[in-house]
Amino acid sequence: MLRYLWDGKVAAAGLNPYALPPAADRLFPLRDEMWRRLPHTQVPTVYPPLSVAAFSIASRMPIPLLTWKTMVTGADLLACWLLLGVARRLGVPPGRTVWYAWNPLVTLEVAGMGHVDALGVAAVVAVVFLLVSQPPRRPGATAVWAAAGALAKLVPLAAFPMWARQAGRPWRFLGLAGGLVALAMAPVVAASRGIPPGLVTYGISWEFNGPFFEPLWRALDRAGAAGALAHGLDRYKAWSQNWEGVNFIYPYLYPQLLAKLLLAGGMAAVVVLASLRWRDPAAGTGRLLGALLLLSATVYPWYLLWVLPWAALRRNTAWLALSALILLSYIPQFAGVPLWPWVYLGIWGPFGVLFIVAPKSKDPHHPGPLLPASPPPDGRRGRTARPLITPTLFAASGVPRPRPSPLPLSRPPHPPPRERGTPGASPPCSLFSRQAGGRLGEEGRGDEGLGRGTPEAAKSAPMGPGGEGPGGGVP
Repeated sequence: MLRYLWDGKVAAAGLNPYALPPAADRLFPLRDEMWRRLPHTQVPTVYPPLSVAAFSIASRMPIPLLTWKTMVTGADLLACWLLLGVARRLGVPPGRTVWYAWNPLVTLEVAGMGHVDALGVAAVVAVVFLLVSQPPRRPGATAVWAAAGALAKLVPLAAFPMWARQAGRPWRFLGLAGGLVALAMAPVVAASRGIPPGLVTYGISWEFNGPFFEPLWRALDRAGAAGALAHGLDRYKAWSQNWEGVNFIYPYLYPQLLAKLLLAGGMAAVVVLASLRWRDPAAGTGRLLGALLLLSATVYPWYLLWVLPWAALRRNTAWLALSALILLSYIPQFAGVPLWPWVYLGIWGPFGVLFIVAPKSKDPHHPGPLLPASPPPDGRRGRTARPLITPTLFAASGVPRPRPSPLPLSRPPHPPPRERGTPGASPPCSLFSRQAGGRLGEEGRGDEGLGRGTPEAAKSAPMGPGGEGPGGGVP
């Protein structure tokens, strides 16, 4: 958090934090007590322009630290409110958002430590909130929120192709969102004369607690992959007589970087798969961000904030448990214990077991198409009737379209009561039961609300995802 305020202080002074690391002599007049506590003083900032702008606003305030924590906490509250709207539009119980809103990891990393990821997470939840409308509305606003997320942190850039297809107007979405990002990043790239050096340093040198990265680079090291590639380059030079052209590759032939390159290829494959196959904005965003996190070489505890909103909606046992297990990664920092192997196994071992054996979610929005709930009758709150099923989504996914149940528009007239004492006379309570069922139907719980009041309606009503009636069955 101190680094955030320092970068904002540099930007507020009219200097370039992308080109000047904190240790630069040119920044000597700005040094203070905060500067002495900064980590990585040789590395320029790695944060996109929107985050740097927020840093500069906080640094100008009388109490910068409190101002910044207030800003990110406000962004997190916005994310919680938008996530509640996403849950309602998907027909998911709104109470599930508590798994994110009240998660101790979220409170610790946002309100406690003030991580900038809260800004990007709020923007991503806003994108999904707009995409889950049926049909998707306001593609321009969706693109603006997507650009804001990428300019807060670069992670949402990977979701642009998937969101573009889900928005219904892919070229308009990509043109507006990509144009805003390019417009904001152009001065940064021009001032840095290419990719900002801080990002290059992060991509090449940063590594911590990657679930696939840690065992992969050790396996490559034992297999001698770097030496084999160096030997292959030697043979190529002897064959081509090009003795100088490939010498720049040798310094990069070490197992950690080779593992990162392999995992980067996996990330690219996941992005392509998401853009081609995943039609559900909520479930697709969660899967994509979760896969990118697992394939990353660096997994700090606050990186999990990008996945937890979608894990909360699905009640995903493995990811929710990881929000507690990931706190073990602070042990190497505070206790001096090495991460590998025991701390690593303590984090990712239980997660892997739960990921495999935990029952899969049966929510309406996973893994099939979206099933947003229809509004309650007469605008009243309460239990909704049936989910609104979009035919085009079923056609795209190959799921057969269910036939809607023929609900009566009015209550059929009751037969005249038989005379008292005649055979087969109806007891008075049977007529009262029918009337009570009609009144319950008006509230969305009887024969006219859910098609459960008569045998004919029960036969014709489509079953919900959990087999408990129309729109029900959410575990």
